[in-house]
Amino acid sequence: MDISLSLLLKTKSIKGTMYKLCEYIPTITGKTHVDLMVGDFFCLEADKEKAKAMGRLEDAVEAYGYTLVVKGTLIINYNQHLFTLSQGDIFLYSPGFRASLEAVSDDYYGYCLIVDENVALSNSTVRTVVCKAGYPVAEAINPVLHLSENQTRAFLSRMKEMENSQSPQTLFRSDRLKLLYSLFILDLMEVMKTRKENPAVSVTTSNVFLDFLTLLTHNFTVHHDIAFYADELCITTTHLSRIVRQITGRTVVDYINRMLLMEASWLLQNTNLSIQEIAERLNFATQSTFTRFFSRLKGTSPKTYRDAH
Repeated sequence: MDISLSLLLKTKSIKGTMYKLCEYIPTITGKTHVDLMVGDFFCLEADKEKAKAMGRLEDAVEAYGYTLVVKGTLIINYNQHLFTLSQGDIFLYSPGFRASLEAVSDDYYGYCLIVDENVALSNSTVRTVVCKAGYPVAEAINPVLHLSENQTRAFLSRMKEMENSQSPQTLFRSDRLKLLYSLFILDLMEVMKTRKENPAVSVTTSNVFLDFLTLLTHNFTVHHDIAFYADELCITTTHLSRIVRQITGRTVVDYINRMLLMEASWLLQNTNLSIQEIAERLNFATQSTFTRFFSRLKGTSPKTYRDAH
């Protein structure tokens, strides 16, 4: 239970699927039962050897990862771009991106938080910052945030608190971790507000991508087609697809689907709307079309998902 996971979560397909976090952790720890992991959250400290050990794995996992460098340096190949992290940097990993550890200093020490993708996107705070404020859960253009000394101490304290809250002796530990994760995300948003854009990506390309994200957060429940977003941006669908692929390695359809899946999951968990009403709210032609969409991406039907949550 002691490896800097978020550095090495890769998009290698395993029979067309990716591990769930609860399935993935035991495969890297060698333990069938991980008592300190609470279902969909995993927080841990890591040193050089633990980071290097994870560098040898190529499994894929549906999770968001956040790695804080407290001491030393890391070099990460993220979506075919190299990033050097030093003290006070935090690396944000998003599912679907390629990330690998290229080098780690002897004195490296850091903390890592990993959150199941579905849980992250179903979190009410995440939903608010994505749908209303237009913030991504993890940066696609530049995955590294540079923190001040005070911010570094604050994030380190927050991550240690999450690690301690994983203890089986903690009362209401699942609820506590969800709350701490919400606070963690809000802290990230404060840092993101003041960041500068990545100079490796042209200003024009960056602006188009960010404009697409803004459009998406306001229109995804009504418009599921690429043509709408391309027309609004006054570019061709091919051009939009190329920009999104260049920056993130993903497709426009993937972004649209993830937003729809996040909203559908939240509505199923937090409202009494019928599945038919949710299908209509998300502008699916029929309930069966929505059910097929949800089942394909989530691996379970809307009804089964609602009953389980």
